[in-house]
Amino acid sequence: MPGSSQAKERLKAVVENVAGTCRTLEACARLGVSLPRFQQLRQSALLLWLESMEPRTAGRRAKVHSAEARRIKELEELLAAKEIELRTALAREEIALTLPRAAREATEPEKKTRRAK
Repeated sequence: MPGSSQAKERLKAVVENVAGTCRTLEACARLGVSLPRFQQLRQSALLLWLESMEPRTAGRRAKVHSAEARRIKELEELLAAKEIELRTALAREEIALTLPRAAREATEPEKKTRRAK
């Protein structure tokens, strides 16, 4: 099985503890961890085991090649950049359409009206 020797030793201690062949405090001492940490390791392992036992659809899962996954990620990043560019361009267009009117209004003198007597 792949994995580091430390991970294998932890797994062995958890399996023996669950099987009842190794006491919890004995496993803690063997691994050099505290009781809460061992309980955390055991809980995590049990949850992963339980999840792996869930029924799945029949057949093999489709493989996504790493080159395809990289290309998908690149395209997603490019799309996100283009969306930002589009929003920026729309904001600039709105500013360009609004500014001449605002500048014209600011430079035009106010109309003076006479009061009716």
